[in-house]
Amino acid sequence: MPHNKMERFTQRARRVLSLAQEEAERLHHKYIGTEHMLLGLFREDGGVAGRVLRELGLEYSRVEELVEELTRVTAQTTATTAELSPGTKRVLELAVDEARRMGHHYIGTEHLLLGLVRQLEGVAIEVLKRLGISPEDVRRQTRRVLQESPVQNQSPTASPTEKLVAESSISETGLQVLTFAREYVDQFQLITVDPEHLLVGLLREEKGIAGQVLRDLGLELKRVEELVQELTQAAPRTTPTHPELSQRTKELLELAVDDARNAGERHIDTHHMLMGLLRQSESVALDVLNRLGIKHQDVRRQINLKLQKPSDTQSFPNLPARRPEREVQYIGAGSMYLMESLLKKMLDMVGDGKLTVEQVNEMLATLQPGLKLNTGMQAWLATLVNQREAQDKRRVRVVVINRETQEELFKLTLSLLEGLEKLDQLLLATVTDNQLKSVAFDSDSSSFRVEVHVENDEDKADE
Repeated sequence: MPHNKMERFTQRARRVLSLAQEEAERLHHKYIGTEHMLLGLFREDGGVAGRVLRELGLEYSRVEELVEELTRVTAQTTATTAELSPGTKRVLELAVDEARRMGHHYIGTEHLLLGLVRQLEGVAIEVLKRLGISPEDVRRQTRRVLQESPVQNQSPTASPTEKLVAESSISETGLQVLTFAREYVDQFQLITVDPEHLLVGLLREEKGIAGQVLRDLGLELKRVEELVQELTQAAPRTTPTHPELSQRTKELLELAVDDARNAGERHIDTHHMLMGLLRQSESVALDVLNRLGIKHQDVRRQINLKLQKPSDTQSFPNLPARRPEREVQYIGAGSMYLMESLLKKMLDMVGDGKLTVEQVNEMLATLQPGLKLNTGMQAWLATLVNQREAQDKRRVRVVVINRETQEELFKLTLSLLEGLEKLDQLLLATVTDNQLKSVAFDSDSSSFRVEVHVENDEDKADE
């Protein structure tokens, strides 16, 4: 079994495997079979599995007697270490599957026992059969024990956060993210798993929504790992201790649980973890994202697109209804939606002094003949070269007021750069024959979202 899976085994589960090896050596067997695991589960009497077996009326001496009776094999003549049999390896795989089905992020003795009775071939299942115990008996009694003693349902050293995560049923891709984060920590022998390591795990996990969103926004795993190493000066651990979740990571997971529950979803998935990361006030992970130009609203919008549901919005009176056949399209400096990520990269390169405005225009014209930045956007880009940091700190406040009553309906605050970009989009939407007729304004500082639809008289006549 891969090392990363073994890391999820509790101390009691690992002790069961050690006891199984002891049993194999005591009986002079050249392998560690399912029968040795059964004896190991019995001997680890503090675990859930040991309690289940005893409450089913089994006695260790009788189980041991049947094992010896059914395994008349030649004793080892050399002192070679017994290895796991194919059947036992299969049991471990089934134990991992049982934990996944139960939504547990750890693998305990109960999962080993349930995996054991799913392996319908082997000495262990024959022993149980001769003693009148069926797999269903084991499953039923295991459920009963876990319900009566919910604390047993967790790792002996599980933190309140880890219990919270387990109770909320973390998804398979979410578990894989945690595994990747621990692998990264082990690679550099660090002491704790921090939010930045979770960010690396989110990118390494290819199937999850979070990883897809981050890659769509232009993040590269190699660059993120480089920045994480550059921004963290943690000393490596000097003892072979198991890395623990840091307090910041526990807070992140609690926010992920909260995000999932607010959405009415049973499983904590990778996008909940990413949103939890973004909701933190400060961390190395956030610093990495900021340096790479990743904004909260961009991430949220991309997640909503992946989930195929609209961004967080609120309906307001007097706003025109959107025509069902026309979707709001996010555009950047005259580029079409499919060019948005490329344009953002160009903007970053202009801000870093790696590209000139003229070079950007040449690149755009190459991608789409006749396309170039308008005068306003060119002027804005020119200010980025030496003044980007100052511009990012300035804000634009959009206020909507009822002219008759002078009542303030709502207000929206954007950074100056976002405001200029949205203004440019609005101007472009009015250009004759422009196919992009809608512009959306939203901001992290407000729950409002403004949609502006540019229509012709013919459009109104059609409605």
